Amino acid sequence: MITPRHLPRLAYLLHVLQELRAVLSPEVWDQDWREPFARLRHLRKAPDFTDTEWNDALEKASAHDRRVIDQLLKKGFDA
Repeated sequence: MITPRHLPRLAYLLHVLQELRAVLSPEVWDQDWREPFARLRHLRKAPDFTDTEWNDALEKASAHDRRVIDQLLKKGFDA
C-alpha cells in the first residue's frame, strides 16, 4: 500500500529507473533493476492513485528525496 506521503519518492524512483533502463545494457538492467522496476510498475498500475496524482507527485519530490534516490541508484549506500 502506498501512502500519499511516499508517492513523490516512488514516482521519482520510477521515473529515474525508466531513464536508466534506456542507457543500460539488458544484462545489467536485468541483474540490478528489473525486479524493483517491475514492483514499481505494478504499484503504478494499481487503482490507489490516478495518473494525475502520480504526475503531480513526481513534481513534488523534494531535493532531498531526489539526492537520496540518486545516491541509491549509484549504489552510494553500499558498504
